Amino acid sequence: MRVMEGCSIVPTARVEGAREREVVRLRSARGQHHVARIDPGELGDRGAGIFHEPARPPPSPVHARGISHGNPDRGAHRVRHLGSERGRRIPIEVDHAQALYHEAVSLAPNRRFAALALLSLSGCQLVFGIADYEADGSSTGGGGASAGGSGGEGASQAAGGSPEGGNAPGCICENEPVWRGAKMVASGTSADTPPTVCGDASTPLTLFDGPPEVTCGACSCAASGCELPGLLCFDQAGCPGTGTLIDVGPGDCTAMPSGGCDSYKLAGEVGAATCTVSGGEPSPADLVFDRFASFCYASGCGGGCVDAASTCVVAEDLPASVCPSGFPHRYVLSDGGEPSCDDCTCAGACSGPPYQSGLGLPGCDLVDISETGCTGPGIATYFAHATETSSCTTNHPEAYSGSAQIAGQHTVCCRAAIDGLNEVN
Repeated sequence: MRVMEGCSIVPTARVEGAREREVVRLRSARGQHHVARIDPGELGDRGAGIFHEPARPPPSPVHARGISHGNPDRGAHRVRHLGSERGRRIPIEVDHAQALYHEAVSLAPNRRFAALALLSLSGCQLVFGIADYEADGSSTGGGGASAGGSGGEGASQAAGGSPEGGNAPGCICENEPVWRGAKMVASGTSADTPPTVCGDASTPLTLFDGPPEVTCGACSCAASGCELPGLLCFDQAGCPGTGTLIDVGPGDCTAMPSGGCDSYKLAGEVGAATCTVSGGEPSPADLVFDRFASFCYASGCGGGCVDAASTCVVAEDLPASVCPSGFPHRYVLSDGGEPSCDDCTCAGACSGPPYQSGLGLPGCDLVDISETGCTGPGIATYFAHATETSSCTTNHPEAYSGSAQIAGQHTVCCRAAIDGLNEVN
């Protein structure tokens, strides 16, 4: 072995296909501490070496070629420049697969970095006792409650949450956040008055049970309209000319002009009937349920939490068909609402002939005059009166049952059954 400035030239095995040269490699000279070929000062490089780019494969062998000697600038023959710049050229193949391999090798450490960094961190924890590593401000060490897991007192304080972001001491948070612990403070019938304030000065949640009965008053309609256009009187049969317009009212007979009328005709069309609707209001004005129950929420406890005084858990709407553990009795109660009645409707109509005429003895109802065409009684008549009337019919002439518009519902699950309330399985 020859030593050249601290390095040794070590012959290696001949590479297949390299016909002209022998391949060598350089390395540092060995000393008395290199018997096992391991440098004691380089142990720390072994772990870092996994992040280094690995050695690339040897390049493809290339055959040695010669270079032609130059020809004289000026030839001895009469063709001056023939062959003066001639040279030997051959194509050299470029292995694209080798180039792609080198590029992949150079990028490999970047893709392996995350996995190797995690492996290295695990080794650091074992070797150096790093147990409180923090990433993004969150500690993986002991002593805190993680999201979705148990953490003793920290977990119960984090579940649900109050406006201050925590729960009061004594809150037990083991249920889903939709359930809130509450104590039933009163129950009764529609004749009783629910409480208006809880012990912590909050407002109780009063819920109702049983379908409310709604009674609606009868509808009524005031009829009007059917205005008469007036009566035309003719002194000859067949209604010749324009006739004489007479304003004839209802009731008593109205005298015709002197000599009477031999024929009659309406001066226009009869007006339509109109109706004014009233009635149909609910009675009473507020919903009346069979029973009620009032609850006060556990003070200082948020969603999913109860305290020692909680006899029930309450949730808005219908979150689940199964109550939380320890609260087997399930009720679906109403928030209240408003009564509702069908709209009253009326249909109007005009009835009877518009006018009647007669001799006046004993009355004036000898001939009906109901068309805009000519009406001839056959003899002269001397009296007439109006007989058209308007009327209306309604859809609810008598009291009827209405419906209840419920504002919302709550599901209540209790430790013990509540007397009088309808339990839902």
